[in-house]
Amino acid sequence: MTVFEKGLITIIAVAVVFAGLAIPLMADAHFARGLLAASIVSAIAISVLYRTQLDARVFLDLSVAVLVVPSALATLATVRYIRHNHEILWSSIRRTLKPYCSSSLAHSVLLKIR
Repeated sequence: MTVFEKGLITIIAVAVVFAGLAIPLMADAHFARGLLAASIVSAIAISVLYRTQLDARVFLDLSVAVLVVPSALATLATVRYIRHNHEILWSSIRRTLKPYCSSSLAHSVLLKIR
């Protein structure tokens, strides 16, 4: 078995595992969609790389990138999504509770909550 075949099998196996993990995660739909998309992108990218028959060292380097980059982007997009929604939630809570905070100390504490 060549290094190219090993890389192809490894990346597709990991993509299948990630896709399998994404299905039960549909409760967190944003991350699940990202992980599923990353799995599909990885499988397609490694298939294209396999067909190009690059130098073995270049193929290995690119296959690691194909394995890591799509999943990392899905994770970063989810963190950004959660952070954005977290900010919206806290600003809504502050606006709701602001009329009930009569003292300036309570108001400043409320503004610092995150």
